[in-house]
Amino acid sequence: MFILESWFQFLVLLGRILLPSTLFSNGEDAYQISAGELQHIRSSTSQKDLLAIFNHINVPRPVGSSGHTEVRKFIVNFLKNLTWDVEFDSFSDQTIVGNVTFHNIIARLKPERPKNFLLACHYESKLMDNFLGSTDSAMPCSIILKIAESLTKYIERQCRADVGLKLVFFDGEEAFREWTSTDSLYGSRHLAAKWDQPDANGSRELSRIKLMILLDLIGASESRIPYYEYRSSQFYGILKHLQDVMGRNNLLRGSKNGRRAYFGDAAPDVFIQDDHLPFWERSELLMVPSTSIKSHKCTCWSS
Repeated sequence: MFILESWFQFLVLLGRILLPSTLFSNGEDAYQISAGELQHIRSSTSQKDLLAIFNHINVPRPVGSSGHTEVRKFIVNFLKNLTWDVEFDSFSDQTIVGNVTFHNIIARLKPERPKNFLLACHYESKLMDNFLGSTDSAMPCSIILKIAESLTKYIERQCRADVGLKLVFFDGEEAFREWTSTDSLYGSRHLAAKWDQPDANGSRELSRIKLMILLDLIGASESRIPYYEYRSSQFYGILKHLQDVMGRNNLLRGSKNGRRAYFGDAAPDVFIQDDHLPFWERSELLMVPSTSIKSHKCTCWSS
């Protein structure tokens, strides 16, 4: 299986590729990884460290609960201890269960860059008795926090890079009852609308997004990430390239031969509704690529 260390290593490598200004340059040389970088990531990766973060988040945390508050505090304190600037996008919305207050968490490292690579997930769990939401989305949150820890110094050294890393932990992704266009995606719908508004200079935060990647349902064994037609095909090619690099260097730990394909096949004719969707709908005319790294088949939902 593509175990947790492999997911973390994969996304750290992805960050090393995306953050320099060469993102989407012509030619494969624009996203080469050196042997030294591979060895450093291999030696510095610990599933134990990742699980330590996970254990703080993998609790029942529906919106408005004490668990929800504690997880939000943990995420914020973790990032602030890494010297990231953290802000909230807080708002109230009328839902099927009444008026509810939501808190999106947004984090960035100074200095501000002209463009941003947006890495996102949601942090609340579904309103169900004793539901943990381990893959949905405690593990994606944990992976993003560990990526932030691993890439902070690297980002700070990229003095001339024109692409920065911004993290968003959405609130209110889950439906309170049945999933509909209005009972779901509360946080992402609000933030996408907010970032689509022009500032005093007439520019939109949405237009500064170079690429958005959303993690969801990540962490179970046998995960497979198909290609959806509305994704950025060039970026998906980078994912497949990184997969090949990791396979050749035995970083896909747990698979029998280290070369199993996790990215590759075209998806069935389905349209994924997740937190990337409000951004994709608003940014389509701006040509902002977005993708959802989400398992097509996830048999391990809550634990």
